[in-house]
Amino acid sequence: MIKWHEPFKISEWLKRTFSFLNMAMFIIVAALLFSELRFDWCEQLTGSYLASGNKERPEIGTVWKAGQSSSRAHTHLKNIISDRQNTARYASEASSFAELASGILPGQWTNLDKEHFKKLYLDLPNSYARELIQPTELIWLFGTSDLNRIFCKSTSKGIIVYFLDAKNRVIKKISLNNNRLAFLEKQELPFKGNLEEIPGFKNRIFPAKLFFKVLLELPEDIGEELIINPAKLIKQKGKIVRAGIWDEAESGYIKMGFEFNNNGEKTIVFVKGREWAVWRLSLGLTGVK
Repeated sequence: MIKWHEPFKISEWLKRTFSFLNMAMFIIVAALLFSELRFDWCEQLTGSYLASGNKERPEIGTVWKAGQSSSRAHTHLKNIISDRQNTARYASEASSFAELASGILPGQWTNLDKEHFKKLYLDLPNSYARELIQPTELIWLFGTSDLNRIFCKSTSKGIIVYFLDAKNRVIKKISLNNNRLAFLEKQELPFKGNLEEIPGFKNRIFPAKLFFKVLLELPEDIGEELIINPAKLIKQKGKIVRAGIWDEAESGYIKMGFEFNNNGEKTIVFVKGREWAVWRLSLGLTGVK
């Protein structure tokens, strides 16, 4: 029977205070407090409960807005890092300046490996490469200057290449125009047939002997600008019988077609020349013809 009256003796008071039930309750409460201080299980339980019902709660409040802003910022940062990694990978795999320019969106930028830049530069036609940057200046940049890295940025008109030193100061800057690059590096496959079958060469077809006679009489500097990719003609099998000049210019260049005869099979090989140089050649051909 439970005694509800106040004990009269100390021994009776101690018995009631340190009873089995009281001690068990004390140990349980102490264990819970210790485990909370050690493992923070109460906060974690509360946080898990709140997180589980987060979608059902109204989207209001300073805490929610701060969380949403932080989440959007992390997502945006992740996208920026991903875009830059993709751009850098694309730049390292580009096989030409035209491909590089077409794959980087306006406003994007990336570093360009020095050796990769050299390869892209050497693949350009000699005349355009010299216009872009003189070989002697390029030798200076790579050989004796304080060049540390190459950085390129895309614009709406093309790409700008910056040569930077160790302190990120610009040593040299060059611009590459999209239209000109696309025109220069566009690969046109040989055409099986005669020059007359291509409307653009109509009334501008000349015998090969006459064409090269006039060409060789021009000053050497003009001759160098007439055929900016002679390797295509040198590699082609057969004999050149006629040459045609296109009736329109594009990006400062004019297309020419050379008709090869290889054991009766006619093949047209296309090359490009500077507009002003081809115009000088045309004057000579018209006067002789």
